[in-house]
Amino acid sequence: MEAIPSKVAIERWFVKTVGFICLMACLIGGSCTPAMPPECQEFFYSGSSNDAEKEFSSYDLDKQLKIYRCGMTRRPPHTTLALLIADRGEDAVSPLLDKLETERDELSQYSIIRILAVMSLKGPFTKQVRCCRSSPASYCKNDDPNVPRNGKRGTEHNRTE
Repeated sequence: MEAIPSKVAIERWFVKTVGFICLMACLIGGSCTPAMPPECQEFFYSGSSNDAEKEFSSYDLDKQLKIYRCGMTRRPPHTTLALLIADRGEDAVSPLLDKLETERDELSQYSIIRILAVMSLKGPFTKQVRCCRSSPASYCKNDDPNVPRNGKRGTEHNRTE
């Protein structure tokens, strides 16, 4: 006489089978990751990275942001594109702030904030001179006699041209 499987054994078999089917569908169908727009696929999967970065610099800001947003969903995230967008300088600040204000997607908001942070580190807004007692002399070079140096730690002096 055959043993009748218990209800618990049937439930375990069912959960394992459904899990396996879902995993296979995900792997075969590619539904595990969101579909990437065609311009993102073209950028990330064609040619060398050096050529792609040169081409990226020639794109308009909206297309750069779209590709950068796609890059942020990759694993690992492709964060270096923020440097190329930041190279646009002050001209990009106003459109980026407008985009940040209207954007509802959190990853897109984060991406724009990251670009603005990179811009602030690169210094497109104003030229700044930071001097402090612990800084090396080369860090505190300043040939402008109109900018005071008081040697206090953390003091910043903005210079406008």
